[in-house]
Amino acid sequence: MVSQICFDADTIECWLVRTRDRGVALPVYIGLPGVIERHKLLGIALRIGLGDSTRVLSKNTGFWRHLALEAQPGPKIMEIIWDAALPIETSCGGCCACATCHCYIDDAWMTCLEPADADEVDMLDMAFDVGENHSRLTCQIAFSEPLDGLRVTLAPA
Repeated sequence: MVSQICFDADTIECWLVRTRDRGVALPVYIGLPGVIERHKLLGIALRIGLGDSTRVLSKNTGFWRHLALEAQPGPKIMEIIWDAALPIETSCGGCCACATCHCYIDDAWMTCLEPADADEVDMLDMAFDVGENHSRLTCQIAFSEPLDGLRVTLAPA
């Protein structure tokens, strides 16, 4: 097995322990890739079969269609997407000062979310392609257990 996806020793150790617990005893070689854009690195990882490391379960014929990401409760949806090395704009770094992390929430999930506050509504007024009732900013949605399975579609950049 080869791992060149993650640079965090604790994460690699956790992955290795989970892999060994499943009975996989192959040798592991860990290396560092050269400088590359995050979305290209993720694409390479998927092509060479490192889906477990990237936590990506499926992809679309164009770019990304359906992704399943693992996360612990607490971080914002934007952080989960960013940590998975997926292409998401985060111009303000999650401070609700732009609308680059605009997304669409599946209708069935809208009632599970806290309502958007006034700042988020103001930022969405500046976003393109705002959905009638299901546009949100990923930086304003904290992931929690009740949101397990949440379906999010990133808005066009």
